[in-house]
Amino acid sequence: MEIHTPKNKPFTISTVCREDLLGITNHVTDEHLFKVDDVMALSDGDMERLASKLGDDYCEQLFWGSLAILGEHIIEQSKTAPATPATPAELIEMLDRLYAFMAENMPDLEIVDELEALIERARQ
Repeated sequence: MEIHTPKNKPFTISTVCREDLLGITNHVTDEHLFKVDDVMALSDGDMERLASKLGDDYCEQLFWGSLAILGEHIIEQSKTAPATPATPAELIEMLDRLYAFMAENMPDLEIVDELEALIERARQ
């Protein structure tokens, strides 16, 4: 049994729900990717399986690189200033660093192109 102390307390990263699936659109046609009836027909077991696979995928592909980049930023920021939300410019800088890491280490992932487009929109 794992005992959680203040030093090893887990923090939740994300959740997934049916509404998330309904919000996904094709980035080219802007059409919804899934039909409402299909998504609403998913059982809680189906959603648990999706969450598990999504978590596994995230850990295998993005977690460690993102953790290193964002962890470094937060640690440096915490040394110089009290905890405050990142400014838009800081967020864009973090996204730029994440994009550079992903483009170099995972160039075949579709999300790399989507991240680049997101950064461009954020700069506007």
